[in-house]
Amino acid sequence: MSETIERLRAVDFAEAMEVMDTSFGFDPPTGFPMIHPAIYRPTDEWMRCNYAIRRGGRIAAVVGVYSRVTAVGETEWRVAGVGGVCVHPDHRRSGLMKLLMDRAVEDMQGDAHISFLGGQRQRYAYWGYEKCGMNPVFNVRESNLRHAFDAPPSTIKFEPLGEHYSDRVEACKAFYDQRPIHGVRPLEDFVKHLLTWRHEPWVALDEDGIPVGYLTVADKGSGIAELVGVSDDVRVDMVRAWVGRKEGRALGVRLQPDDISLIRLLGTFCESGRIEPACNWRILDWPVVVDALMKVKHELTPLAEGHVVIDVTEARLALTVSGGEASCTETDEEADLTVPALDAHRLLFGPQAPSLVMDLPSGAQSLDGWCPLPLGYAHPDGV
Repeated sequence: MSETIERLRAVDFAEAMEVMDTSFGFDPPTGFPMIHPAIYRPTDEWMRCNYAIRRGGRIAAVVGVYSRVTAVGETEWRVAGVGGVCVHPDHRRSGLMKLLMDRAVEDMQGDAHISFLGGQRQRYAYWGYEKCGMNPVFNVRESNLRHAFDAPPSTIKFEPLGEHYSDRVEACKAFYDQRPIHGVRPLEDFVKHLLTWRHEPWVALDEDGIPVGYLTVADKGSGIAELVGVSDDVRVDMVRAWVGRKEGRALGVRLQPDDISLIRLLGTFCESGRIEPACNWRILDWPVVVDALMKVKHELTPLAEGHVVIDVTEARLALTVSGGEASCTETDEEADLTVPALDAHRLLFGPQAPSLVMDLPSGAQSLDGWCPLPLGYAHPDGV
């Protein structure tokens, strides 16, 4: 039976949200428009991001592909975020998800540099996605702070960050845009991004009431999902001040892999730390993605000189660190290492070191000093 795949429109919003909420077991008003206020909007522009198949005139299955832009040093990636993948319970096991995913992945070829999605690892490996990348997570308790610091933190007050606080929103976005790797979030939608996954954004104010940073929290305030400030010292003070609000509860702090100096600081006093795989990723343009991440990592922590050629099935890459510069280009040189594209995701982006992913021949051992490259997942940019 041939199925017609269509792009949804504003008039389909209510029906699509009902199908998606039903498929995921969400009860209104806690469904998709609340989880992702930046992208689920009743307009033609936003609704056409959703591919759908109808049965009997009703929406039976949906796959959303949302375009993002991420700044990685001097490079801007075109990112395809895949979300809301669902089939109505009445139409499951009929191949509809496969049809929609096939179409979505085909359409993003040549249009996006990289794509991500959540979900069970092996399910999406069929479309070239692999669980990889890394996000450091630290657990901090009041007792850690009591023993690690002699003086109280700088005076910091937290207030909810709402869209109506335009000056504060603009200041927070300016802090965020200074990060080596950051999503390009429009100012008018900045707070909507911070509300993603039901997170709560709070602006941090100094003793004069001037914004010095912001954080987003989940799990009733026991987890920090994004932590941004004017300096690492301020961000540490923000963590200390927020722990003081939680009356003895442990705090989980999730960072990005380019937060290297802050990772080092939190490591000196946290109770424990771990590295989580970031997301399911699919690299669509290997030279652009690897080159940008190598340059950022080299800027943050200078890499040892070397040259490695990797054949990742979809491209043959020359990774080079020489003369104070790091780069990745396509090449026809003989490969030091040949690896399927799926495994290359874990080899280059972690969370494990490359030598824990596979045996490295002598010509490829520089990878252990260069990788994992800093590919992370930020909840406010999720779909």
